[in-house]
Amino acid sequence: MEIKLTTITCILIFILVIFLGYNYFYVPQVELLEKKKSQFWEEIEKNEIAYEIYSLKKKIDKYTEHFPKSNESSDFISKVTDKVRKSRVELLSIAPLKSEKLSRYYVMPVELKIRDSYHALGEFISLLESSTYYMRINHLSMMPLLKGEENVSRENNVINNIDLKINTFCIPK
Repeated sequence: MEIKLTTITCILIFILVIFLGYNYFYVPQVELLEKKKSQFWEEIEKNEIAYEIYSLKKKIDKYTEHFPKSNESSDFISKVTDKVRKSRVELLSIAPLKSEKLSRYYVMPVELKIRDSYHALGEFISLLESSTYYMRINHLSMMPLLKGEENVSRENNVINNIDLKINTFCIPK
C-alpha cells in the first residue's frame, strides 16, 4: 500500500510539475514569442512603407528638377533666351505674362515674337523640348513677311513673323 501511495504521490507531483511548467513557463514563452513575431511583422511592414515613401520622394525630387524653384519668371526667361541663342531664330521681343496660381502650382507664361523660317522654328521648338524645364507651347501664330519688309527670303525660305506663348510650371516649396 505504501508503494501505491508513493507511486500516486510521484504521479501527482509529476502532473503538478507538468501543469505548473506548462502554465508558468511554456504558455508565457509562447505568448511572448507570438508578441515578438507580431512586432517583427509590424517592423517589416513599417520598413516597406518607409522604403515606398523614400522611393516616391526620390521620384518627386527627380520630377521637380524640371520645374523652376520659384514663381519668378527671370530664370524661365533666361532658359528660353538660351534656347533662342542656340537656334537660328531672330528674337524680336520676349515678355513675361502674368503668372497664374492653380491649386498647388503656378503657370508661368512668356510671350515671344520671333522672325525666321519654318525650319528654324522647328529647330527652336526641338531645343525647347530638350530643355531641363517642362515647357508647353500654348499659342503659335505665323504671318509671312510682306514684300516691302526686309529679309523676305533667307536661303530660299519664306520668313515669317512668329508669335509664341510658352508656359512652364512652378511648384513652390
